Amino acid sequence: MQDAEAIFAVFCDPGVTQFHDFDTFTYIKEAMSTTGYAYIVIERRAKRFERGDGIR
Repeated sequence: MQDAEAIFAVFCDPGVTQFHDFDTFTYIKEAMSTTGYAYIVIERRAKRFERGDGIR
């Protein structure tokens, strides 16, 4: 939750999200929700990194 504003600042930029497989964020709540897509994306990528499968 402490990084929600930073996450939103990155993923609200269409120039960034054009390289991702999800829509550009339009509300800060999209970055703050622990059940929202941002959280799922971050968790999925963190797990891939921990397994040594990849990093973005």
